[in-house]
Amino acid sequence: YENPETIAAVIAEPISASNGIVIPPSGYWQRLRQICDKHDVLLITDEVINGFGRTGKMFASNHWDLVGDILTMAKGLSSGYAPIGGVMCRPHVMEVFKGDNKLSHLLTYGGHAVACAAALANLDIIQNENLVDNSAKMGARLLKELEGLRSPPTVGDIRGLGLIAGIEIIKDKETKERFSDPGDEIKTLGDALLTRKLMTRAASIISLSPPLCITSDEVDRIVEILDGAIGDMERKFGYA
Repeated sequence: YENPETIAAVIAEPISASNGIVIPPSGYWQRLRQICDKHDVLLITDEVINGFGRTGKMFASNHWDLVGDILTMAKGLSSGYAPIGGVMCRPHVMEVFKGDNKLSHLLTYGGHAVACAAALANLDIIQNENLVDNSAKMGARLLKELEGLRSPPTVGDIRGLGLIAGIEIIKDKETKERFSDPGDEIKTLGDALLTRKLMTRAASIISLSPPLCITSDEVDRIVEILDGAIGDMERKFGYA
C-alpha cells in the first residue's frame, strides 16, 4: 500500500473517456481535492480529451469548480489540426522551477510556430463562434434524444455531458454482461453504423464526440442512425 510520503501526485480525467465516458458522482472531485490538500499531494487534471468545450464548458473541471495544481491539455487546443500540447500550473508549482531549479527538458518540436499558430486560430474560432455554448446546447439535445434508446434489450446505459456521450451495449440488462469485444455482435454494430455514414468508436461502449459546431439536424441524424444500427444488430442475433 502507498501512503502520502510515497505519492507525488494524483492524475485523473474530470470525465474518464477511455474507461467508457464515466461521469463522476456528486462530491467526488471536491473530496479528492480535500484529500490531496490534506496530504500535500498535487492534483493533476487531465483535460486532453475533456478540454476546450467538449463537455459544454471550456474545461470539464469547471463543472465542479475544480482547480487542479497542474492541468494538461492537447487535442482540442488545435482541434487536431496540428500536434500540440500544453501544461498549466498554479503559482506554487511554478515557484519550484525558478532560478537554478529550472526544468531543462528538450522537446524536438517544442514551441513549433505552425502548431502554435493553428492553436491560436482554433481558440479564436471557439470563442468567436460561441462553440462552447453550442456544445452545451447541442449536448443537452443529444443526451435527451439518446434517452429514447434505453428500451432496446442490448442498451445497458446512456451517459454523457455536453458533446461527449457513451452508450453501453450489453448482452443482458439484469447481469450487465457485455458482448465480446471484438465479437460478431460488436462487429455487426460497427458495420451498421459505418454503412449509415456514422464514424465513431463502436465497442462495448459506443463513444460519441461530435464536432462542437454540430447542428440540431445532425444531432437528430446521429440518434436516428444509432437506433437503426442497434436494431439491425439485435434482429440479426435474435435479441429483438
